[in-house]
Amino acid sequence: MARSDKISPVRKQEFYSDFLINFDKNPITGVLAKVTNEDSIKQSLKNLVLTNRTERFYDPLIGSKIQSLLFEPLDLFTADILKDEITNTVKNYEPRVTIHYIEVTPADLFKATSENGYNISIVFSTINIPQETRLDFFLSRVR
Repeated sequence: MARSDKISPVRKQEFYSDFLINFDKNPITGVLAKVTNEDSIKQSLKNLVLTNRTERFYDPLIGSKIQSLLFEPLDLFTADILKDEITNTVKNYEPRVTIHYIEVTPADLFKATSENGYNISIVFSTINIPQETRLDFFLSRVR
């Protein structure tokens, strides 16, 4: 084993990179911090799903109608419609992703929590990175 192998850290290859959503700076270098590979794709997927159609000025077709579906009854039928909408949006606007499955479950109404919404889990793999990645988030309407 060479001496340089012991000293130099192993760097992962960057296939995809993007800025952080809140435009934080790297505390050491002072430049904009970035996310890479799976984290970049996760950020992109979440932005795409949460963007309403006609919200982007120069490309009004990008986005989904998920925000309007949150005012429908909290049941499995609406969860299935949400799943189809997420699938269509990702297939149409995110070519770097292969979706394995999407799970949309309504929050339990009988628990003591007052949160009405859906737990969304997207399992996907990217084109250059074959391992599966999971994105989980809670989708609720803004009052």
